[in-house]
Amino acid sequence: MEAQEASTYFCLCYGKVDLSANVSVDKTQELETKHHVGRNINQEGLIDQAGMTNHTDDELEMLEGLVGRKVPFV
Repeated sequence: MEAQEASTYFCLCYGKVDLSANVSVDKTQELETKHHVGRNINQEGLIDQAGMTNHTDDELEMLEGLVGRKVPFV
């Protein structure tokens, strides 16, 4: 997750989440994935598709390895 002045970038690398913006919590987008679903949330609360930004699969594998787990996409 990365917060900018005009928008917020969110990536669900794997798992499931109900995503909404602070300005429109009544509009929820259910996301579920085994390998990266990126979203941009703008100031008006609109949620748009986005690519994978500023992180890699190698980083996720390293982080999961620290706690003895494997990522689901290996």
